[in-house]
Amino acid sequence: MSYAPVTFVSPSNGGSATEAQVSAGLLGLCLQSQQKGDAMPPLFPHQPKPIRVLIVDDHAGYAASLTAILSGNPRLVVVGRAVDGLDAVELSRLLCPDVVVMDVKMPRLDGFSASRLIRRDREDVRIVIVSGEPRPDHPSRARQAGADVYLPKDVDFDTLTNVVAGETSGEEPGTFSVAFATAI
Repeated sequence: MSYAPVTFVSPSNGGSATEAQVSAGLLGLCLQSQQKGDAMPPLFPHQPKPIRVLIVDDHAGYAASLTAILSGNPRLVVVGRAVDGLDAVELSRLLCPDVVVMDVKMPRLDGFSASRLIRRDREDVRIVIVSGEPRPDHPSRARQAGADVYLPKDVDFDTLTNVVAGETSGEEPGTFSVAFATAI
């Protein structure tokens, strides 16, 4: 099994790289290996595989807070952030996350439509839809879009971290959970 070399563009070699570009370079190998049918070799075979998370939210403050909170869990690693649904679909293809945490209301493509496209490409990814403005139709729309879990954004970060880590609500692929949706 062989993998193509990856060249990173950094300030030291004349360019700059965003967090997503670096993550795509490091973890984009999973897409290449999936296409070949190879398994990615474990970096640390004695440790459990971390859960790779893609955060999709157009509110920079919420996305940064969520990144910091989720990164505090040793089982989770945030591999990228997208600011709209179109970027989410592209980064999901490049980064092969295990979990996508997706806002509902975003520019260019909303979270429901992006979830539908991501689910079409990848049946194995867990999609957690969050909303700052929950509405009664959101849980059913999330389910129809292929999401595994629907949460209001005002849920506490410990609960959200546990849901993303698969410790509560919607652990099994193919099940749907409306977790702690008190605002609807």
